[in-house]
Amino acid sequence: MRYALRMTGRQHDELRSHLFPGDGNEAVALLLCGRREGEERHVLTTRKIVRVPYETCDRHPNRGTWPTNFVEPWKIVSFTGAFWGSKTPGTWPPWTCG
Repeated sequence: MRYALRMTGRQHDELRSHLFPGDGNEAVALLLCGRREGEERHVLTTRKIVRVPYETCDRHPNRGTWPTNFVEPWKIVSFTGAFWGSKTPGTWPPWTCG
């Protein structure tokens, strides 16, 4: 099965500026997505970007952690998928499915 992630140019710019703030440390964002299941490919379409504030994260060049209670309110949102993003070098595309 193949997967695709779609977002607008504006969403891409917002995500890139948050994940790459220029300090060399990891950053965290959640993408709330709609989903379309196809026979050969599933498509996730970004509906909302949730930027986890830098000050709530423990950020380092090769890892980042954040409190899970930050994610809790988003569990009740009626979107069908969520992606967590990472900018770890050598792992592109940097998405893992949550």
